[in-house]
Amino acid sequence: MQKIFLCGILGVVLLTVLGCRDYLDFSNEDEKGIKGYGTQQKTTIVFDNRGPDNIVPVTVYSNADRSDSDSIVTVSRNSKSSTIEWSSGRHNFYITYDLYFRDTVSSNNSMGIEISYTPSGSNGTLGYNIATGTTTTISIPSLYSIVDGDNVELTTNKYIVIENKSTQAIELMKGNTTLQPIQGDEYFNPNTTAVYKLSSSDNITSYSISNKSFPTDNPVQSGHITFFAFNGSSISYRDEKAITINNLSVAP
Repeated sequence: MQKIFLCGILGVVLLTVLGCRDYLDFSNEDEKGIKGYGTQQKTTIVFDNRGPDNIVPVTVYSNADRSDSDSIVTVSRNSKSSTIEWSSGRHNFYITYDLYFRDTVSSNNSMGIEISYTPSGSNGTLGYNIATGTTTTISIPSLYSIVDGDNVELTTNKYIVIENKSTQAIELMKGNTTLQPIQGDEYFNPNTTAVYKLSSSDNITSYSISNKSFPTDNPVQSGHITFFAFNGSSISYRDEKAITINNLSVAP
């Protein structure tokens, strides 16, 4: 009789345990959270490029070198990014403003001219404390707020735009070296254009196309975009545009 009684008790206990196994199973604790405590919130960030003066896209980097591999996101003008998972703690983010200038000179350059502007000093760095388990909004300052005036030249570099109006593909040479454009092809075909970036110390007389020299009566200035055309026998000066806020265009 005693054995039958003990077996009965063990049977009741076993049935109770099996009936409650769903409540005792913590194998999915990380996904479901412990009952009564809710799920753990992710740590995320959002970059906010909204505002009436936020007129250009901005690219955000995780490193001051601003290499392509360090790019986090490009935020369109007057908009904000999607949420991005990030680690908590103090972080610095490094920005460049993606400027766009319409080409109103060349007959076939629908792409315009795109120039990355990196603010000097602390203006190009956003330092934020990222809190754990919440979304931190990182505000991007407008270009107007870090530039002294609408007509201030934003760079000391020189940019040249060359339209190929000849009947064959051409290339820009410096001595015996073919230069790589920042926009367009290294060898660009008739009725196309290429955009090149020169340093402030570069002299246009060091460059040539098909052994033809650039004109010197209109020197290429720092902080300007200068437009040229090559017709197969000579290079002609077309126009120039200062790299300022006033001359910005909205990218198509």
